[in-house]
Amino acid sequence: MSYRNGDLSTDDLNTRLKSNSSIARDNLTRSAYLKLKQNKPLLACKEALPSCGCCENIFSEGEFSTYSDFERCDDEIKKHRSLNKIDSIREPSFASALPEVLGGTAYYKCSVCSAVWQIVLPERAQRGTWQRVA
Repeated sequence: MSYRNGDLSTDDLNTRLKSNSSIARDNLTRSAYLKLKQNKPLLACKEALPSCGCCENIFSEGEFSTYSDFERCDDEIKKHRSLNKIDSIREPSFASALPEVLGGTAYYKCSVCSAVWQIVLPERAQRGTWQRVA
């Protein structure tokens, strides 16, 4: 949680993992633990810290098929923000570990489960995406 919230750097996370490997191994799924060991903390966070139905139901995760899909997702984000179900946040510290994108990005945090979501705006051939990143 501390890594996802930006309170812990990747280096600090790796240090904690090395000093507490038995605790991590016992409390995480094998898959999440191996992702941490392989220095893939975002994938481990995404697996170990599931999102809730509130934020999962905003829009289907993945690339938009059409521009109108992007507009519908944007409308749902605005609706959920007005209901205080998600909050707009600054770019998280771990965003540099995410794949580079052409379009602009915005980040949101679920008020219920603290999952972090990214919307990539459509740009040229890229259709844009809505995805959980942590």
